[in-house]
Amino acid sequence: MHIFLQIVGLDNLNHSVFSIFMKELIRTNDLTTIAHIKLLLTNESIDYFELDVHMSALEGSINVFPRRILVPDGAIVEAKKILLDNGIELA
Repeated sequence: MHIFLQIVGLDNLNHSVFSIFMKELIRTNDLTTIAHIKLLLTNESIDYFELDVHMSALEGSINVFPRRILVPDGAIVEAKKILLDNGIELA
């Protein structure tokens, strides 16, 4: 699934204006897994964007809206390999 995003001034991106095709890397409700993935991607200098942060916070603890991590098309293979090497299962 391609999602076209135009993002301006996000802290976790290396570009002040970032416009690129991105793919979903993972979808989960586990906040510790999300934090671990963000750390791994940051350490490998892979840009990412976290979707549904506010939706998952609004719905409470019923886990209806999982958070999603997107990475640029060109980094999806490397990002998947990093997650698998660190024991994170991809659905």
